[in-house]
Amino acid sequence: MPWKKDSPVRKVLSVPMNNSLQQIRSRLLQWGASFEYFMLLDSNSDAGYDRLPTSYVNYHFLAAAGVFRGLLPDQNVFRSIKQLIAADPEWYFLHLTFNVKAETHKVYARHDDPVGFPAVFVFSPLWLILVREGVLELHYPSQVSDDEARSALEKLLQPAREYFFGDSVKQRISISYPTFDEYRQVFERVQGHLARGDIYEMNYCINFIGRDAVIDPRATYLKLADYSPAPFAAFYKYRDLYLLSASPERFLKKTGMQVISQPIKGTIRRGKGSSEDEELKKYLQNNAKDRSENIMITDLVRNDMSQFAQAGTVKVSDLCGVYSFRHVHQMISTIECRLSREVSAVDAIRLAFPMGSMTGAPKRNALRYIEEYESFNRGLFSGTVGYITPEGDFDLNVVIRSILYNASQRLIAIPAGSAVTVQANAGDEYEECCLKAQALIDILS
Repeated sequence: MPWKKDSPVRKVLSVPMNNSLQQIRSRLLQWGASFEYFMLLDSNSDAGYDRLPTSYVNYHFLAAAGVFRGLLPDQNVFRSIKQLIAADPEWYFLHLTFNVKAETHKVYARHDDPVGFPAVFVFSPLWLILVREGVLELHYPSQVSDDEARSALEKLLQPAREYFFGDSVKQRISISYPTFDEYRQVFERVQGHLARGDIYEMNYCINFIGRDAVIDPRATYLKLADYSPAPFAAFYKYRDLYLLSASPERFLKKTGMQVISQPIKGTIRRGKGSSEDEELKKYLQNNAKDRSENIMITDLVRNDMSQFAQAGTVKVSDLCGVYSFRHVHQMISTIECRLSREVSAVDAIRLAFPMGSMTGAPKRNALRYIEEYESFNRGLFSGTVGYITPEGDFDLNVVIRSILYNASQRLIAIPAGSAVTVQANAGDEYEECCLKAQALIDILS
């Protein structure tokens, strides 16, 4: 991940950091609270992941605070982003909601998003913070004075207030659960399409809603990071809207001309002891249903990549690899290619969005049935947050395992889904959705 300290666009202040990553995380969140727009990309690199796929961790923290230049397009999204980057190849942070599928696949949302994130937001931050290898770097535009930057750095380095760590934060939350009968009715319709060959797999999601909800987003995120550390976690504040994400999944990453995608399909809990843990891991590795789901999505990603890859460069470097996180084992495949010189970085994102692991196969048919049968607008869930560098490299996550919060409306959304195939059982899939949501609901309790 290139960082040009001699860039004419941004200047840099660097300080050594001897604090724990938990302390640095708390300081960043406390400092970011004063900004209307703030994004923290959190690799949880101290979590002790077990043999994760190549290139998972590039930094401890990458944060963007304030808006130096922003873009909020309501149409021609990718053309607008390309024009912005071409005019000023800077650092940009962004979110794309699932609703951008209207532009990429002409499938339009039937429901309003109850949380309310705009479809797209791209911004070059006023302050950009990188923490890695014991050093914190503050990057800021050359138009900003050095004195102002030193003042911002002093505020950033102030110790986090103790209440940030405590369980004393008073939260009020009551979650409504979709019923199994509601789930089963839709599940059976989806299975009908699978039986007819209209689709081969569909990611079907349900929404767990909390109304009249009052939470402290920063304290809640700290709990989430402690309980469920994940390599593509994110805390994102867009005015009074919040994303608290413990995502383990990468959507797409570009480094130079190499592009990789790492879809997840297949999850099982960790064992209570090393023997049970190893047995569960082997069970997942050999489970026919999970392997089938993963291979179908891997093939879909290969097809997506073929639209922007140099001929003959698309390959699966790791098929159905099983990797261990704190609470679960996950089945992850890695697909890579060389980007065609005729295709821009932004067009590569456009051609792959939305990610196959959250849609199904064939993608456009799956998207149509998602809109037909799901009873809510996914919004930022199943979308992505991440960054684009001045060199045109990028790294984008998949927004899953996430709490979405509208503070002014006092509304929380916790969507969860699973892959439905002909082999799937309604009871098992409903239970999987509930387990994924319950892990986040427990954080709020």
